[in-house]
Amino acid sequence: MKPYRFWFALFCLILFPAPRVLAQNDAPITGVEVAYQFGEQFTIEGLVDPAADLESVDIQIAFPGDPRILSVPIRPGPDGFFRFTHLVSDRFVRAFSNVGYEFVLTETGGRVDTLGPFTFFYTDNRFEWQALGSGPVNVHWYAGDTAYARRILDAAVDGLDRSQAILGNDALPTVEIYAYASLADYQFARGQLGQTWSGGHTDPSTGIVLVSLPPGPEVQIEIERKIPHEVAHVNLFQATGAGFWNLPVWLNEGFASNLETTPNPDYEFLVSTRVESGESIPLADLCAGFPRDASGALLAYAESASVTRYIEETYGPAGLRSLIDSYAAGASCEQGPLVDPLGLDLTGLDLAWRDQVPREAGGGQALQGPDLSALAPMLVILAAIVLGPGLVILSSGLRRGRSGG
Repeated sequence: MKPYRFWFALFCLILFPAPRVLAQNDAPITGVEVAYQFGEQFTIEGLVDPAADLESVDIQIAFPGDPRILSVPIRPGPDGFFRFTHLVSDRFVRAFSNVGYEFVLTETGGRVDTLGPFTFFYTDNRFEWQALGSGPVNVHWYAGDTAYARRILDAAVDGLDRSQAILGNDALPTVEIYAYASLADYQFARGQLGQTWSGGHTDPSTGIVLVSLPPGPEVQIEIERKIPHEVAHVNLFQATGAGFWNLPVWLNEGFASNLETTPNPDYEFLVSTRVESGESIPLADLCAGFPRDASGALLAYAESASVTRYIEETYGPAGLRSLIDSYAAGASCEQGPLVDPLGLDLTGLDLAWRDQVPREAGGGQALQGPDLSALAPMLVILAAIVLGPGLVILSSGLRRGRSGG
């Protein structure tokens, strides 16, 4: 450090000393408790020692996924009791997240102390959750039987195993799955963070998966589609770390979509028709995000699954891993595929993928009717068999009509 920088830093420390962190047993704040009504509000209350020589007390709250720190002054009563209430409508709180907070105490003489940090886990306490676990995966549910939860658990473990076979990461992540029994319950938990058509969401950094899976006879198809998809995101984060956030959305979602045990049957036909008609979405437009409307998002997911499958089938799992590593290392969306064995920029990859889409989907044959020329003789015979008796009856009726006139 250069001399002038040293003296400047020392000068700042003298004028603005760092806050002292108080030990809990020496703190003038005691009896702190947290309570909340999910989706509406939470309260933090406690006692400030009236004998403490404090000029002010602030509470600072850190919300997961939000870089802004909420700082609010506390005004205790004469007995020292205080209660702080935060409305979720003022700033959203993510379900199943750890909310952090601490107290900042300013003494009359100007010295600043901090007490904390503390955390509380903000769970959806509208329901009585049951739990079933196996290894790194835990399933939480409130409707349906244990067999229902077991099917979710099995699909999650299978999805992790299959994604690990591609990614090659040594350790499996911890995954906590919360299965909602209705789309309305799920959407309330997601609040303003979710699209109205979405039925699943993952926070890959925490391994928290929220999914709408109403128990019933059709739920197995939904389990096989949604659960492997969501846990694939978690495992992809496990394999890439902070580089996960540099992955283009088309690759992130395409990787997860191709691990669905029961994929959407409309994807292939949708991609084929849109590519042939020139109405598909360029890959460059799917780097930072997907359309928010349901139809646009469906096409984006279908294209992402198709191009990611093309990469894996053309260059093998090692080629797909190489592409993922390239982006995780910081490559731009356009330059990421310039890694071996692909050797293309994104524009070239987009063109190569589109060139094989019609052949993959049968050259658009799904839109054409069958060739009936070879069936013509059989159709004539069939018509004679079906229509013959009717023609005889009609002819007889006409003869009777003429004779009776």
